[in-house]
Formats: sequence, structure tokens, C-alpha cells
Amino acid sequence: MHRTKCTALINHAIAPCMFTELQRDIGGADYSLVIDESTDISSVKQLCVVICYFSMTLNKVVSTFLGLINLEGETAEAIASTLTRFLEIIGLDIKRCIGLGTDGCSVMVGKRNSVYTHLLQKNSNLQLLKCVCHSIQLCVSKAVETLPRNLEYLVSHSHNWFSHSALRRREYAKIYSLINPGEIPLMLVQMSEFNRNNKLFQQDRGNPFKMLECLLLFFRCLISRVVRPGMIPTSDEQLLAIDITDPSVLLPVGAVNYGVTFTMALDEARMESTAERNMKSRCRDFLVEAGRQVQQRLTVNIQMWKSMTVFSPTVILSQTKPQLSSVSMLKLYSGDLAALETQYQAVAYLPWTNKEDSQAEAFWVEVLNYKDSSGDHTFKTLALFSLSLLAMPLSNADVERVFSQMSLVKSKLRNRMGQETLSSILHIKYGLRRQGLCCKDFAPTQEMFQRFNSHMYSVSGASESRETDTDEDSED
Repeated sequence: MHRTKCTALINHAIAPCMFTELQRDIGGADYSLVIDESTDISSVKQLCVVICYFSMTLNKVVSTFLGLINLEGETAEAIASTLTRFLEIIGLDIKRCIGLGTDGCSVMVGKRNSVYTHLLQKNSNLQLLKCVCHSIQLCVSKAVETLPRNLEYLVSHSHNWFSHSALRRREYAKIYSLINPGEIPLMLVQMSEFNRNNKLFQQDRGNPFKMLECLLLFFRCLISRVVRPGMIPTSDEQLLAIDITDPSVLLPVGAVNYGVTFTMALDEARMESTAERNMKSRCRDFLVEAGRQVQQRLTVNIQMWKSMTVFSPTVILSQTKPQLSSVSMLKLYSGDLAALETQYQAVAYLPWTNKEDSQAEAFWVEVLNYKDSSGDHTFKTLALFSLSLLAMPLSNADVERVFSQMSLVKSKLRNRMGQETLSSILHIKYGLRRQGLCCKDFAPTQEMFQRFNSHMYSVSGASESRETDTDEDSED
């Protein structure tokens, strides 16, 4: 099949049908968006949009590619207006958007003039969710500034020296084997605690109730290294409000828990007492700053997830659950409050199969599918609202995966590919993924067959004439 026919088939037969199926599946449901901007191989600035919602067709929470938008400007107002116009074109109501996931840059999340503040003018109940992965990376970057500059310089340049040279790696391995026979050469310095939490939030679908527990545990373990045991609050609210920069709550330099690896290495080094104390003081400053940054950057996310815990299985099935009127997330609900409260009170009096917080999505799907003797879905309103909250993004991992797919599809060898074709291929990829299909199992629908005619060539944009080469193509 030649390029012209293949491109027309992708752009005007298969991809439009899959996108129409996605629009039908979303319908009028509440949804969340994850957005980020990037530049492709042809230096085109684009905004990638990922949508998270509960699919009634698939009976599960879905996070999928929604579209690529060309950006005419990089200002907050330009990005917000472009995104709003895109949602209007595809028929999505901005009022139904309950969550916006972004990275932590000021253009996206600034308090005065940002994409979020502009969207907030159109939807006053929109919730902002900063990417936890980006926030953790910023926490580490800020904490490293407390260490000597030559240390950061040594680590970064050592990595750069070996990263792209097979000869240097081989010579390093030989020398290391002579000094430390039988041991594997150390290749990269890692901060395991931060990396473990970073990886946790990069999952395809996370459970906010379990994520909240892990994040609070991480913060508690971090500050317990430098804060006096009697000064660490037991309640989560007081824990997030503690002033860990106050000298009165900090342990002395000699009593800080630096970790067993650090302590053993320090004993082997046999440093002078003054140098050892200076090193410990710097390391304590690092731990204090790391804890302060985590507290500063992740408190908003933690408070939002804590307000959602009322819809966790263990809480909502409890006889002592809070009144619905006291739930802060209630402002996101736009339906009949009386019906929601009735279902909220009654759901605890029935036996359910999935009762663990780790099975939150399965629990609410079970509640949604429950029918009374007349065949009506008794808890449909409550279940759909809870599932829409579960669909709120925890990080920007989904949109970063789209960027990875973009790099694979539009590479240096395929740099002439236009945005329409790129977007269509991504819609097909994610359309198959939503259905759990591989390309070899794909069966065209009747609507696709109807679109497969001579008219698909006459649609504006079917040709690749608008696509441009990059400098890499001309150099080749």
C-alpha cells in the first residue's frame, strides 16, 4: 500500500472512528485532564492532552490519549484558551472537568497568572494536582544545594565521563576489579528512598488511598532521622504542619540517623573529628531541607487525597463515617445531593466482596453494578461520583508515556510526518490499548468500511505536502 492511500486510510477512516468511539464512551461523565507541553523532532511546540475517566463500556477507570494541540504561544493565557477551544471542538464540557494534572512549572500552576487560574475562571471547582514525580525530583534538587558544590560537580561529571564511552567503562571495570575483587563496579549513585516513591507514582493506575499511606510513611521516616522522637506528632495533620527547621525539634548532629551504609563508610574512612562533624552537619542539613521540601511541595496533594479517603471502602462501610456535608470533595458533585446522601448512608448495610482499600476500584465497580429487586442500579449516583474521584491523576506519567510514543512514531527518519498523521496514529495505538487488542487482532468496524472510499482522499490535509523536513534530514 502506497503512502498516500495508507495515510488517508489512517487519518480519515480508522482514527476518526476510534476517536468517535472515545467521545461516545466519555459521554457526559466527569473527567480529569493531564496536560504537558513538548517539542517534537521538527521543532513544533505542542500541548499533549490525556483524559482520565470511568468507562461505562469497559467497566473500569481509563487513562488515554485525547489529542495533540499546536501552540501559538507559550503564555498561560494562550495555552488555556487553546485547551478550552480544543475541548469545545470535540464536545467536552469544561464544567465536567474535576481535576487538572500538570508539572510544577509556574506557567501551569502559578497562583496569579497560570493555565490553572485561567481555567478556574471557567470552572470554579477545578482541582489542581501537581505531578508527584516532578515534585520529588525538585525536592532532591533543592536538598542537594545544601551539600558542597564540588560533590555535585564530582558526581555529575563522573557520570558524564563514563556514560558514552565503552573504553572508559572497560578500563574502570578493570581497575575496580583489582581494588575490589569479586564485586560489581558501582555505576550510578542513587537515592533509593526517593526513587522508590518516584517509581510508585509512575504506575499506569494507582490507588490514591494506598499512595497516600505510602507518601505519609515516607515523610514520617524521613523526618524521624533528624527530629527528636518526642516531637514527632502522631496525627497526620500535625505531622504536615511541623516546623522541622526549628532547632529545638532537631536531634544533635551526633544523634542523627544517617543510615548504616553512611556510618560504616565513615568508620572505615577514619577522618579527623572536626572533618567528621562538618560532614555530619552538612548531611543533617540535607535531610532537613529534603523534609522541608517534601512538606512544602506535597502537602496540597496529601490534603486532597486525605479528603478523598471518606470514599475508601474501609471508611464508607464504617458505621462511624463522617457526615456527607463535612466532605470537602462534595463541591465537585453537581447532581442531586439528597439522592447522593441516601446512597451514602445505605451502602454500608449490604455485604460486599471487595472491602480492602487496595481494591477500591473493584469495590466501586461492584457497587455500581448492584441492582435491587426491580432491576435498578441502587447506588449508581454514589458509585459514579466515587469512580470519577478515583480517576483523578496522581502524576504526569501518562502524558510522559505519550511523549515516548511520539518519539517512536515521529523519529529522525520520519521527520516529515505531520501533526494530523501523528495524532491519528496515537489515537489508533491508544484505541487498541483501551480495548485490550493487538494490531493483529484488530477488526475494522462497519463505519470504517463506509469511510474507506474515494472521498477520503479529498479531505483537507490528506496529503503530506504540508510536512517539512528537519535539519537532520537535510544533513543525511
